[in-house]
Amino acid sequence: MTRLAGMCLEDGDTEAGAEWTEALRRLAPDALPTLKLQARLAVARGDRDAARQVLTKLLSDERIAAGDTARGLDTAAFAAELGFTADADRLLVALEEKSPQAVLARARSLGKRQMAAEATALVAKVREKVPPMQLLQTLVEILLTSRDEAAVESIIGLAEAVCREEEGSPDIALQQGIILSVAGQTERAMTIFSDLLASGAVQGARKGLVQANLAFLLAKPSTAEEAGRLIDEAIDELGPQPDLLDTRAVIRHARGQTSLALQDMADVVIKPTAQHYLHLASIQADAGDLDGARTAYGRSIELGLEKERLLPDDLLRKLRLEVALGGK
Repeated sequence: MTRLAGMCLEDGDTEAGAEWTEALRRLAPDALPTLKLQARLAVARGDRDAARQVLTKLLSDERIAAGDTARGLDTAAFAAELGFTADADRLLVALEEKSPQAVLARARSLGKRQMAAEATALVAKVREKVPPMQLLQTLVEILLTSRDEAAVESIIGLAEAVCREEEGSPDIALQQGIILSVAGQTERAMTIFSDLLASGAVQGARKGLVQANLAFLLAKPSTAEEAGRLIDEAIDELGPQPDLLDTRAVIRHARGQTSLALQDMADVVIKPTAQHYLHLASIQADAGDLDGARTAYGRSIELGLEKERLLPDDLLRKLRLEVALGGK
């Protein structure tokens, strides 16, 4: 019942979502899933006052006051998801002394608001208290929306220090490669990914992830054939996930296979991101469908493209697209 209500709200069917939520409320009015659905329903209806009333009940949960940090972290994440960022931050600050995970969560929150310097400083404070992979994954999240180049250099420096301490770990090397690619240091990232594949240190799903990351960086006419081989192997291993199909579409576009690229994008944009729509718009523009490209580019802006840090090739795609469309 909880799942059905959630699916209805995700699909925008507030009427059906309300019916399932009410059924849950009658069965378990104070249960966490019920309260969360009530808050989501209120937000979907545009009633933020009602959502705040539910959120206030969640924030005042005695288990959080008693030191249940897992519950507190979950509630803070939920508050942020609903757009109550200040409430989420206050809770995370209160939890920071008890939990380094709360520090990482607050760093991610600051990163999403393009406060990369402050976020990176928080991560550095708990460097010795959290697993290296969690630290690096948090840095990736901060980096994805950072436009502060000084902060980017700090992120790279902190990541490299951690990677030196964990030298020999394929998972850590993969994260380092991702950080470098997002930071725009493409050649260094490609070297790391290529070395991982050549070493045989990654197999199965890990190998697929490395192949997919390298394939995207090789999605240029001069290296598209190699990129195509890599992404095909990654999809064979990991399945036709949207991000992988998006990468294959970009590669097919680079190879001049526009129809095949558009076929891939038709599956990708079922649950799209801003970058997915950017890639679709770029392909459509080159195919001569400027109206479609303009619509897709508009969707990418709506989904937050201007807040994201673009890889060099995506930045070039964006600039070329804007020229083709006659400006934004």
